[in-house]
Amino acid sequence: MSIGDIKSLLGLFDSEETLPVGFHNPHAYRGYYHEAAVELAYDVKVSDMLADLDALLSQTFQGWKGGDYRYDDWTTLHIVTQEGRSGDVALVAMLCLGDQIPVRRWDEDERGLQLLKNFLHSD
Repeated sequence: MSIGDIKSLLGLFDSEETLPVGFHNPHAYRGYYHEAAVELAYDVKVSDMLADLDALLSQTFQGWKGGDYRYDDWTTLHIVTQEGRSGDVALVAMLCLGDQIPVRRWDEDERGLQLLKNFLHSD
């Protein structure tokens, strides 16, 4: 999913809500520097995750072997267990852990529902 897609999904939550599983530490993805990454984190406020996404859109990041990279809303975003690792953690698990899934809001927000369906059916 892209940075913009994740921003849209997080927009379904109250910005002051704390999710049991989320992300932090925005950086260049180790596998492909032109793609962005964040680290898995626990008990994270939605507003903090949105701030990390804004950082990805406004700052320049260094690739692991050099180079400067800037990202936009269409840049692929990876959620990794630790900076420097490649491989993704399931975003749906992050946003849907426990009773935190906003099922009612998915159904009321057609774009959110479509984003979730696209993610579940992506490779």
